[in-house]
Amino acid sequence: MLATQAISAANGRANCFIAGGIRCGTTWLHAALAEHPEVCVSKIEKEIHYFDRHFEQGENWYNGYFSANINARWTVDATPAYLDAPHVAQRLQQFEPDARLIFMLRNPTQRAYSDYCRRLNHGQLSLDTDYELRPDAPLVKHGRYFEHLQTYCRYFHRDQMLILLYEDLERDPAALLQRVLQFLSLADFTPPNLHTRTNHTKPLKRWPLLHEGLRFCYHAALHLPMFGSLMFRLRSQNAFSFYHRLNRSASLTYPPFNMELQRRLIDYYRNDVAQLADWLQVDLSHWHLTQALK
Repeated sequence: MLATQAISAANGRANCFIAGGIRCGTTWLHAALAEHPEVCVSKIEKEIHYFDRHFEQGENWYNGYFSANINARWTVDATPAYLDAPHVAQRLQQFEPDARLIFMLRNPTQRAYSDYCRRLNHGQLSLDTDYELRPDAPLVKHGRYFEHLQTYCRYFHRDQMLILLYEDLERDPAALLQRVLQFLSLADFTPPNLHTRTNHTKPLKRWPLLHEGLRFCYHAALHLPMFGSLMFRLRSQNAFSFYHRLNRSASLTYPPFNMELQRRLIDYYRNDVAQLADWLQVDLSHWHLTQALK
């Protein structure tokens, strides 16, 4: 029933959302699905952020990100920040009541540190891990998966939601992709990036604030007529590789993720993880263990 409805809803209108979480393997999944002949993804950038940051732009602006591909059964918007952004679940339901939602979840303590490293490298955060990874920090709250998913359950049926675990991606990417294809009623296929690690933590930059400024300009240019597709194509062809090599530091290192801080985060997430494990009927006890992470 849902698959039939989705076919009629495609043709350039998003009907499938990779809605979370940040640093949980969504870039890999987006790249894999982009290779499928019956899937359409944004022709400009992966994360559109329409339903959280750019909602005032209107549907015509949003639909302009996707090509009207008559062969596409699914048009996919992959914006992991949708997981906990205010009002997004309700807006998605109003936009496409029969949408399919895919969530990828990772040990929340590890995820928080990985997200911290990403933001630190963009010049957005300080070296003070105790402060940046405090319980009320937005990047820490993002890992309260059960709480956020229950918000989505108020607007969507459970069978419209596929919830995947990052460790399953690490263990067997082919099996995880097969679950996604079955969920979307798509034919089996093997994408070229099946065993390629994407969006890994990169070396610290010499000039993070410069990088963040250039990054802001790049994303702004993506929204300009003619420039958008050109900038996206240049990035896809690694045209900026020289700059990235120049801005890579050989001496700077990420702050260590000490055991005391890990234990505090584990305690913070404990009840949410227990509720999530019970809801999904999976064993997540390993999420309560500290690890020697740098």
